[in-house]
Amino acid sequence: GAQLWAKQYNGSGNGEDRPSAIAVAGNKLYVTGFTTTNIATNIDYATIQYDASSGTTLWMATYHGPIPGYGNAQALVVDDSGSVYVTGSSANTLDPIYGFPRADYVTIKYDVSGTEKWKTIYNGPGSKDDYPQAIALDHSNNVYVTGTSGSGFAGFDIATVKYGQATVTVAG
Repeated sequence: GAQLWAKQYNGSGNGEDRPSAIAVAGNKLYVTGFTTTNIATNIDYATIQYDASSGTTLWMATYHGPIPGYGNAQALVVDDSGSVYVTGSSANTLDPIYGFPRADYVTIKYDVSGTEKWKTIYNGPGSKDDYPQAIALDHSNNVYVTGTSGSGFAGFDIATVKYGQATVTVAG
């Protein structure tokens, strides 16, 4: 029960920063959530890799969506080669009727050094808010993301998406 190390992360906006998921793979520790990069307008994904033994930060990556506003990484998973897959919601589309930002699933793959390899966006039917909750990999490293998808006046439905490794980068 003795504390071995402690780390704090204070984002560039000196605002609120919150974790939502943690994973350990080998001697690496991964934390993801959101960081406030501009107190007035921007909350972005934040993903950090630490050395699990020493607590040394090895890399840190952020994702800022195309529309200023809310972005929150919700879940992550690490494959056998050390690539990290992060999913969350980000303001990526505008409501087709009212014009305000809507949240979509945004799933990102980072390589072992924290370099973005691909990013993909899921915008459910009707361009309503979509909020992923969990992410998983199969033995072929296909990526599965599940969460809720706005279905208009009826509320939310469960939406599950499968991505292959050939997923390409999209704008945003």
